[in-house]
Amino acid sequence: SAMLVESESLLNDGTSIVFYTLVLGLVTGTSASAGGLALGFVKVVGGGLLVGVAVGVAVSLVIQRVDDPMVEITLTSLAAFGSFLLAEEFGMSGVMASAAAGLLVGNTGFMNAITTRGRDHILDFWEYAVFLSTSFVFILIGMKEASLPIDRIAGIVAPAILLVPLGRALAAYPLSALFARSALAADTFEGNMPHVN
Repeated sequence: SAMLVESESLLNDGTSIVFYTLVLGLVTGTSASAGGLALGFVKVVGGGLLVGVAVGVAVSLVIQRVDDPMVEITLTSLAAFGSFLLAEEFGMSGVMASAAAGLLVGNTGFMNAITTRGRDHILDFWEYAVFLSTSFVFILIGMKEASLPIDRIAGIVAPAILLVPLGRALAAYPLSALFARSALAADTFEGNMPHVN
């Protein structure tokens, strides 16, 4: 369940990055029209997903023949970074390619290809990699924003602090209620606040 939420979050973030880049192109005049924007979105996202799936399949086939946790970690790293670089080289979304490759290798690999010993090492490695990269991102954002006078950004920051949890609550609670009585309710949000996580 946590893996599903993190994967969905990654795909949302990837789609947002692609959409932002394309809209920026439209605003700055490098993209001709809204139709061109839509076509570019399909090309960039769809192409990125195809590259990710191709790299994921190739890595999954190789990882089946390996019985060493260090090599398995290396192959998952190659899937993530290799798919990103390959997609970016062809003008497609590296984020979407990396997400697709990771989801494919993670799901097919943990079903039958990756060893039990390797699985534990891979999960620990990627958990630390996520922690480290997230820490760096927030440190860099903090360093950038610390130089701005508080009176210039308070009018933007204060509403955002209120609206973000509200938006998440409006998205999470109706869906939770929808599935609360279904077979999909095995992992309910009982006692948790899904919009805060």
